[in-house]
Amino acid sequence: MPKIIVTKAFKFAHFGYQVEDFEVSHEPRETTQEVVDVLKDEGFFDVVNEVPPAPALAPEPALAPAPAPDAKAAAAPEPTPALAPVPPPSEKAKG
Repeated sequence: MPKIIVTKAFKFAHFGYQVEDFEVSHEPRETTQEVVDVLKDEGFFDVVNEVPPAPALAPEPALAPAPAPDAKAAAAPEPTPALAPVPPPSEKAKG
């Protein structure tokens, strides 16, 4: 529900028959959206723009620092082992 601060006393008929008195006050008071929509430009009140508080976020767990790279590993990557050559098929295997 919207909140307003009444700056000039007025009466409002909700649904056309439920009359409510609004007295001047410096404290915000809740009202219906109907009151705000119908009388917002008449100067009877100021709409209080309340921003709901943001939900508290859980603190993120502290991350461990990344391990320092080994100086030897960082200097040169290890060579890929060479594959042994495969001999061609022998004449005996055709036979």
